Amino acid sequence: MKERTLSRCARGACAALAWLALGLLAAGCSGLSYPEQPEPADGPQAALSSASPERRAWIAHSRSGREALRLHQYEAAEDGFLAAISATGGLPPSDARAQAALGNLIRLAGAYQQQQRFEDAARVTAHVVSESRAGPRPYFEAAAPVLLRQGQYLEAGGRAADAAALYEFALGLEGAHGDAGSTSERLELRRHLANAYVAEGRLAEAAPLLEALQSEIEARHGAASPHTARMLEDVARLHWAERDLQATERAYLRAIEIYAADPARDYELLRLRSALASVYLDAERPEDAERLGAEVLALLEEGGTEGGPLAAVLDTLATAEARIGKHEEAEAHYRRGIEERDKETDPAVTRHLRPLLQNYADLLRSTGRTSEADAIEARIALEIGRDGS
Repeated sequence: MKERTLSRCARGACAALAWLALGLLAAGCSGLSYPEQPEPADGPQAALSSASPERRAWIAHSRSGREALRLHQYEAAEDGFLAAISATGGLPPSDARAQAALGNLIRLAGAYQQQQRFEDAARVTAHVVSESRAGPRPYFEAAAPVLLRQGQYLEAGGRAADAAALYEFALGLEGAHGDAGSTSERLELRRHLANAYVAEGRLAEAAPLLEALQSEIEARHGAASPHTARMLEDVARLHWAERDLQATERAYLRAIEIYAADPARDYELLRLRSALASVYLDAERPEDAERLGAEVLALLEEGGTEGGPLAAVLDTLATAEARIGKHEEAEAHYRRGIEERDKETDPAVTRHLRPLLQNYADLLRSTGRTSEADAIEARIALEIGRDGS
């Protein structure tokens, strides 16, 4: 294990999921397809001259939107596509124009995501959801990747309820037009929906979904597959939300055993060990948290890991040390963790700085260093005021 070189690792529990989701978001959304609305057989000019005023408006707005999208003029494309949507008002859901208008919005949302403009993509996907309530619905095979990626962005930002609603909408599209989409997309949507339910505290809904997914994944890939290990991690998070320590530990240890057998899985292996250390800390087992946290820290240092993944382990280790009376070691690790967090700029990650600062302030206050603790808490107030959360 120590001979392996590591470039990164994620923290445990929900922070690990958020950090991993951000990495997945950066992958882009190429390869999307959507049924095109064909021009009439006698050509575009004839189409405009012979069509009704409403159809002429729809054609013109759709063309202007597609041309703007081709030129990467996203705001102009959005204006054109929304105008085309307005021109389809009153059409039956099965009308090809209404379907094409939704397809254009899905393409635009995907283009925004490729530019990492997820809030703009959120606005567009909200239009898609709204239009689908009483009108046409987009094709699952084209919409699912875009909606999945948008949900991952919401999860990473701590907006589990919004993510769950988007996943539910996406899964509701399956089969609406006879398009089943890929099995992997369906599984990922169901998996992320279950995790969003856990984050929301909707455990009664998450449990049967995760149980069914675990059985399906094991039957498809085998009990020792990395796919199964990933599902076990999700199951472990559910069990810990239920405060079932034995079931949580059992699921994590089984997943760790699977990853430990594969030299290419250092990233996942350390992420799970870090998550289990956090569980031990929450379960008032600081000695176990210290032992496992120290092991993970040594391996991360060996691989040269910096930033959030390292800071998360340092926070867990320092808090465990503080609880067992190793105050000097705890302070050194808290200070180093804060230094690592200060290197980050992404708001979805920097929000983890505040609990780290609070843990450090608690240590200072418990050892009689009140003025230093007050200074740290003043910084926390400043951080809250800066991002408004």
